[in-house]
Amino acid sequence: SIQNEPDFTPSGTSYAYEAGCYVNSTQTSTRAGYPQALAAVKTALQAAGLGSTRFIGPDTTAIGGNKIPNYLNNLPTGSVVAIAHHLYHDDPATSTSALSTLDSQYPYATWPKFMTELNPYDQYESPAFDGQPDWMQLAVTMHNVFVYERANAYLVWNVMYGTIGYWNGQPVGTATYHPLGHYSKFIRPGDRRALGVEREGRRVQI
Repeated sequence: SIQNEPDFTPSGTSYAYEAGCYVNSTQTSTRAGYPQALAAVKTALQAAGLGSTRFIGPDTTAIGGNKIPNYLNNLPTGSVVAIAHHLYHDDPATSTSALSTLDSQYPYATWPKFMTELNPYDQYESPAFDGQPDWMQLAVTMHNVFVYERANAYLVWNVMYGTIGYWNGQPVGTATYHPLGHYSKFIRPGDRRALGVEREGRRVQI
């Protein structure tokens, strides 16, 4: 991916914080356009003998509000090999509409999809999980992403912060480590998900 969260507009005066957030879905006087920036990166890599490099994108902060099409619809065919995105404020644990929309949008229904960044659970939705185990919200979010978006990957970007002891590499937390660990341990390459439906009072596996 050429840019993390290109739709994110930073504030403040910290250059370290603002670095890299200057790609827009379309070209402006102050920001490079996403298609132009991606083409420039590909050209540079090709000149360096790395023309076989493949790209994912656009790595937007979320998928609601047509964020994905805004960045990808103007790209030449084959520019990226998979969709990458984040899920901040998309309500992935309490609402599946944005996830289902991304799965149904042509041509994204058949593209690999990578959820590349989300906190263990989005604080925006936390009140809906009051009184439940601390791992439940992440488990529900991951389930919804895999089932309704039909995503191929789910990354918890800060999994190392409070869940793995740097001194011995052992788990020290539950909210992130256990649901993520169970998906990682029990879902293997080549596994398939079975859908069940009710037909004439019988449970049918598809």
